[in-house]
Amino acid sequence: MAVFTWLGRLDSKGRVTFPSNLRDKADLNSKDFVLLSAKRVRRRFFKADDLEAALSVLKELDNIESFKYQRNELEVVFSEQ
Repeated sequence: MAVFTWLGRLDSKGRVTFPSNLRDKADLNSKDFVLLSAKRVRRRFFKADDLEAALSVLKELDNIESFKYQRNELEVVFSEQ
């Protein structure tokens, strides 16, 4: 059994698409059953010129679930409380 965490988005019809690299990694095929545990989160993007600036932004935030800093952009995922 493959277990992974991935941030997905519902489309206008309430569907979630698993990216092909995750389907391949988990060996998921058409008509397979998938156990889904949902958690509502918020995402925000911040401009940060360098890693030090990104860390400074993170120190000011609460309820951070995860973050990613890449190419002068900080993406932060917050837990809904």
